[in-house]
Amino acid sequence: MQRNMKELKAQYETALAESERKMKLTHSLREELEKFDADYSEFETWLQQAEQELDNLEAGASDFSGIMVKLKRQKSFSEDVISHKGDLRYITISGQRVLDAARSCSKRDGVKVDKEGIDTSATYAEVQNKLDVASNRFKSLYTKCSILGNNLKDLVDKYQHYEDASSGLLAGLQASEVAVNKQLAEPIAADPKNLQRQLEETKVKSFKKQKYFCPKSN
Repeated sequence: MQRNMKELKAQYETALAESERKMKLTHSLREELEKFDADYSEFETWLQQAEQELDNLEAGASDFSGIMVKLKRQKSFSEDVISHKGDLRYITISGQRVLDAARSCSKRDGVKVDKEGIDTSATYAEVQNKLDVASNRFKSLYTKCSILGNNLKDLVDKYQHYEDASSGLLAGLQASEVAVNKQLAEPIAADPKNLQRQLEETKVKSFKKQKYFCPKSN
């Protein structure tokens, strides 16, 4: 009888210790999950706003000044995205703590899988999915932001090149027009030799003017 009592007492103490261990693990899991949910919610809110901002930036601009405004906004936006890399790392660490705590709840003495342990598979799957989604969305946002920046810079460079070429063309046309008008204003030479010279000079200036109007394509 006394032997049975000792065995029952030992079993009771073991069961009590295991119950207390599970309670501590459950409490730890709940705390880590609450922290993760709060951090994830804040990050997701920023992520949604950032994705909307990217959509706005990707919308076409009506003129060059609009493109320049978008380029300036894109640079600022890109800096903001880069600064949130640290937040994603923090979210990942926070989520990993939840996953570790969830695994611990299903083990006895932290080693063997306990068939009678707490089922945390749903929590584990949900947190892992959130981590994967957050990581993929951030990577997509970062990539699209970089591509947009490169496209805007390329567009600005091409427009400025066009402006420079147009300015040079206009200046050349004006100079050519002045020279031709000056040539036409000269009195026509009476002797054949000077008349031939005037005709040749007029042809040359006319040819230069045509080159400005019809430049060779590359």
